[in-house]
Amino acid sequence: MNELEISFVDHLPDEIEKIMREDLVKYEGSYGIDVNYKRFSLILTNETKSPVGVINAFTAFSEVYVDDMWVHSSYRGKGYGRKLLQALEDHFEGKGFNNINLVTNAFNAPEFYKKCGFTEEFIRVNKVNPKLTKTFFIKHFKNAEQTQGLLKYNTRKLRSEIEGSSHAKKLDSIEIEEIDYDRAEMLCRKITANLPEYFGISSANEQYFKGVRYCRNLAAKINNQYVGLLSLNFPHENISNIYWMAVFKNHQAKGIGRQLIAEACRLAKMQNANSMTVETLAPEEADENYLKSYHFYQSLGFKPLITIKPEGYHWNMVYMVKHLTSNALNDLLSLEKDAREFGFEWPNEAMIIEQAIDECREIKEAIENQDMPERIQEEIGDLLHSAISLCEFSGFDVEKTLAKVRNKFGKRMQAIKNLTYELGLPNLKGQSIEFMMELWRKAKGG
Repeated sequence: MNELEISFVDHLPDEIEKIMREDLVKYEGSYGIDVNYKRFSLILTNETKSPVGVINAFTAFSEVYVDDMWVHSSYRGKGYGRKLLQALEDHFEGKGFNNINLVTNAFNAPEFYKKCGFTEEFIRVNKVNPKLTKTFFIKHFKNAEQTQGLLKYNTRKLRSEIEGSSHAKKLDSIEIEEIDYDRAEMLCRKITANLPEYFGISSANEQYFKGVRYCRNLAAKINNQYVGLLSLNFPHENISNIYWMAVFKNHQAKGIGRQLIAEACRLAKMQNANSMTVETLAPEEADENYLKSYHFYQSLGFKPLITIKPEGYHWNMVYMVKHLTSNALNDLLSLEKDAREFGFEWPNEAMIIEQAIDECREIKEAIENQDMPERIQEEIGDLLHSAISLCEFSGFDVEKTLAKVRNKFGKRMQAIKNLTYELGLPNLKGQSIEFMMELWRKAKGG
């Protein structure tokens, strides 16, 4: 392996800058983030067009960073620094940015920035030279909607089979689009009026109409017409919440809700959320409509967390949660549940076991034939799927079953380690399979 070399340079060459920027854009884009990096300056000039003040700054993601600010000594104390900062704020206000932030030293008059409306976030004390103590300032824009720093949704189209008429089915395009709060409130009002069986309390509806204005709103469109809305908020760090969701009556049961939630999960993960919650009527209330909602969320991997009766409510509400981290297993379990509800289900355990045996044979053949690694991996995946299907069919919770085998294997391995140490060995590397199986049998018997 060749040794890598580190060198210090006074100026980064343009070609290296280009490679670095392109790779950063690609990396951030894979997380749905727009790097949005751009350097710029504001220049204050006098009547002779001579520069008397400068702000050097740059945008990155959803923020505006002030690198440095200068006002000529003969113009200081006359409000020009404040004018420069106000011009910066005015230029970016309403353009979807979150804040302006900057750092200043103790000798650079941090009180000035407080007078300009900046808030002190924290101080990094320099005990050797207090004059170099740094204060970190931030000023949030007044506009509520942040759009900068996020890749846009309005070009994402998802295919779904939608019933085109009473006689035939055709493939239409479901488009998921992030919309502003004005259109979100209007759409929320229209869908609410279309579903009185779900939204029959006018006071609660008014609260929702106002609430969606403070959410990230995803709308579903078919043939350029809005057919559904999901409003997502973030009540706590790393937690997302479906604040409101519904689909027009004549477009329900067509996969639109699933697509909305899929996009909401994507958006939530972009915001570093690791879970998503939703509130609906508890199943014990036996409401026909809300039972459908409960089972719908269940089919998408949401699990009941707690049932309570909020103050002023006559009904029990259930709070459900979906974890967004271990996606592969959760998604597979959701697909399994959806398949069973659709009627695609194994008749008995014997057929699942026979399927698993067949998968083992196919894995063996693929290895013996030296097939491509992707083929072998696919066959192993089919075997894992068979085991999960058997677990679900037998009425066992897959995660609890995995937890049991984890604990069981953990205890066995600890017993094997103890036996190994008793024999004066640091580990089992280089030992024969017969020797290791003997230890396994002893650990199993103990």
